[in-house]
Amino acid sequence: MEKQRITISIGGRKHPFSVSPDDETKYRAAADKIDERVKAYCRKFPDREMQDILSIVLLEMTLKLQALENREEIDSAGLLEQLKALDDKLESYVNGR
Repeated sequence: MEKQRITISIGGRKHPFSVSPDDETKYRAAADKIDERVKAYCRKFPDREMQDILSIVLLEMTLKLQALENREEIDSAGLLEQLKALDDKLESYVNGR
């Protein structure tokens, strides 16, 4: 698939990207979410430099990503346990135990 050039603004700075047309909306939505958090922190900490604000936003979003990944791991482990228990019950039933 052919890539297209887009320009995204984050924290008042423009960044060029080459993305597939299918991913353009994802990139723009992600940039909008980052910019939303940047603006919120700029209002909360008007004396902070943009680099500090971006670091805070990066940390906040990474913590959320880690929480989501941990939840998915826990959900996966729980699902595997449930499947194993179901498999054991089915095996017992089939073997007449």
